[in-house]
Amino acid sequence: MVRHRRNNALAGIVMLNGVLVMAVGSTMPWGEFEVGGLNQPTLPYQGRHVFGFDQTITSTGSVSDFHPAILIISGVVALCALALFATRVRGLGALWRVIALGSLVPVALVIGSLWSVFDDDPGTELEATNSAPVRAFGLAMRTNAVTSSIGPGLFALTIGGAVAVLGALIPAFRSKQVIGEPKQPPSHGDFLTPEASRAR
Repeated sequence: MVRHRRNNALAGIVMLNGVLVMAVGSTMPWGEFEVGGLNQPTLPYQGRHVFGFDQTITSTGSVSDFHPAILIISGVVALCALALFATRVRGLGALWRVIALGSLVPVALVIGSLWSVFDDDPGTELEATNSAPVRAFGLAMRTNAVTSSIGPGLFALTIGGAVAVLGALIPAFRSKQVIGEPKQPPSHGDFLTPEASRAR
């Protein structure tokens, strides 16, 4: 007898890899800024400053510590991935995928706002923040007083988030489980047959 079961292992593995990269990336800087040239305006940070995810610029222009949120979201997505491994019921796997995708929305918004710092008009997003030191860096970037570079944390968070989303979109595939027929004991009259004797 063959039993068909739904297998979500591939989706779970991809999601776990994605959140692992996200968690590691959250410990790295998302941007580096350095004052260039002479007679530049005084900045709150001297010379070179590295922004980590404890100084994250959100889509609303606020500056906050987003590092704990990244770890919490990574944990939620990881739990959804582990739940996918044990899910065999049709429709239940879709629930874990929806929860994982919904949890990744804030991460996607932060990723988008951080990438916009390094666009064709650098500094505009920094000038719109509620932090005076960050606004000063934005103004300096617009006057070419500060050079900027994308940090490895932003790359890792972007790649990890994309991999986690890809894993959540991988559909379940069917696996077959062959179940053998139970052996029936020989009936009373079969004890005299050669087949019954060999079975004994």
